Amino acid sequence: MRAPLADSQITAEFSDDGLLAGSAGCNNYSSGYTASDGVMKISPAVATFKFCSEPAGVMDQEAIYLALLTTVSTYAIEEGQLTLADGSGQSLAVFAAGQ
Repeated sequence: MRAPLADSQITAEFSDDGLLAGSAGCNNYSSGYTASDGVMKISPAVATFKFCSEPAGVMDQEAIYLALLTTVSTYAIEEGQLTLADGSGQSLAVFAAGQ
């Protein structure tokens, strides 16, 4: 897991109706998800088709992030942070919860 590139922001907003939306660093994305008792499954995301050349590497970062979403198996909310992890417990993404 790495921090987002400088001058890029990755966001995730989980709605109560099973929709996930946010920014993948350049493009906006959306997906469906299910979550219960620490177990989560995220469907493949759809994203807008904008190309960003700055910051350098942002399109690669975005592709990796969107691919990792489908490997999420668990989640935990602790100390104001939402952590998404794969089946082996490796953290894939950490977000400030409730922001």
